This record gives sequence, C-alpha cells and structure tokens, in this order.
Amino acid sequence: MPIKHALVIGAGNMGVGIAVDLARAGIAVTLVSRTPARRSEAQTKLAELADELVREIGEEPNWQKRISVSENTQHIQPDVIIEAIIERANEKNALFRDLERQFPYVAIWSTTSAIPASAMIEGLARPERVIVAHYANPAHLMPVVEVVPSPKTSEAVISECIESLRSWGKRPVLVRDELPGFIFNRLQYAVVREAISLVRRGAISAEDLDAVVTHGYGLRLPVVGPLAMVDLSTLPVYARIAKLILPDLENAKDLPLLDEKAAANETFLQWSSGQQDKLRAKLRRELIGRLRERERGSR
Repeated sequence: MPIKHALVIGAGNMGVGIAVDLARAGIAVTLVSRTPARRSEAQTKLAELADELVREIGEEPNWQKRISVSENTQHIQPDVIIEAIIERANEKNALFRDLERQFPYVAIWSTTSAIPASAMIEGLARPERVIVAHYANPAHLMPVVEVVPSPKTSEAVISECIESLRSWGKRPVLVRDELPGFIFNRLQYAVVREAISLVRRGAISAEDLDAVVTHGYGLRLPVVGPLAMVDLSTLPVYARIAKLILPDLENAKDLPLLDEKAAANETFLQWSSGQQDKLRAKLRRELIGRLRERERGSR
C-alpha cells in the first residue's frame, strides 16, 4: 500500500530535512518533538527552507501545508514511522518499544548514520518491522539513502522501504551487512584518514590536499563512481598501480593529529572571519542546483 502519511520523530536538522523531502513528494507528515523550543526551531527552519527553495529554484512552497508539527503521537494513523532522534542505541530502543505498543503493525525506519538495527531492537515483539534508512545530510537535497536491514527485518519491509524511497525520487542503496558506519561514512572516513595522514607526514599542506580533491579527483565523482573509474581505466592498470600504492596507504586505527586538534579546538585550514559560512552557502547552492537538474530530468 502506498505511504500517504509519515510520522517523523525528532525535529532537529535531519528530521526537518526528511519532513521537507517527504512533503515535497506529496506525503502528509507529522513532525514530533516533545521539546517546545525544538518545535519552535523546527517551524522556523521549515520556513527558511521554503524561502530558500523559492529563491533558488522558484518553487512554490505548497508542500508546507502537508507538514504539521506536534508534541506527541496521539490521534495519528501513520503508514510509516521515521525516527531521527539522538544517536544513542538505548534511547532509540526505548522509543521503539513505546511506538510498537502504539503502532504495532507500522514499520519503523531509523535514520541513524552508524548504529545497526540489531542494536536497537532488543525486547521488541516485532523486530522484523525495524530497518535503518540512513539519509545523507541535508536530507531534502541529497538523493542517496542507505537501507540497512537487520537479520530479523522482513523482506516485505525491505522492499517497501526501497520502493517507497525510489518513488519519492531518492536513490536507495541496499546494504546487506550491518557494518559500522554503513557505506557512506566508511568511504568518507577512508578518504579523511589518508588525507590527515598525508598532512601529518608533511607530504602536502591541508589547503593543497583539499585542492587535489576539489580541482581534480572530486570533479569526476558526480559522473563516475570509483568502481566505474576502475573499469574505464581498465582493471590491469589499476591492479598494477595498486601494488605500488596500497602498501604505503594509512591503515591506522586512530588519528592522533585529529584528536589533538579536536582537543585544542583547532582546524586543519586557516579560516578568515565568515569564510566557513560562505563555503557552507556555496555548498548548499551547488546541492540545490543538482536537485533542480534531477527534477528537470525526471519530468
């Protein structure tokens, strides 16, 4: 049965972004937070996102009327529940127990970025209804969603999750192993680990390392993924070069330089006043532009 009403629990940035994404896809959304201040912040954020989409892509914010912000889950009949609360397995598990009593036959999707579903389903009567659906942030602009079932998740819930996401214009990817960090963050941290290692070794400055990505390697990625690049370059070439490079790649289990800078409240790059905010704004404009291109291409 098509999903018509979603209950989103947690009104932080991720919850708000998911609510916007669903509403833009025509889904009625109840966005829940028990904290009055968070509900007020959510209303403000929703208005800001609507203004941004109007300004950047000329969209009429008709989707806003599909979102209601509430303090509880009473008098709601959702077709799916999407959890976006704090990243603590015990708190998610406690929430799921409450939700299961109130909505025993409704699937629960967790947007956790690292906690496996298996760690959140202890004591549930229907663990087969729980699945991870990890949205990338910002949720309404990034198309990929990692779908990560536990061994107990039913195939029906997996299929419904993937098919629903696809119908909403997302790009679901099925991850069959509950790996720490799933796939998105594992790839991200693999690059970060090597980047920090190269800077620590004095091989390159932080600024020049980022330039290698933003003015080089990264320019390919919107079109060609890493494995497609291997295929295009031919496997024998990559196999030969891998034997030269892999033995010297960083494989440390921790990153002391990252820990030191975090403890000292330092950054890797030198930032002038307002520069970080300008870069964040530039990134959002780029993501919105790609959203506009995807939606034009789907018409």
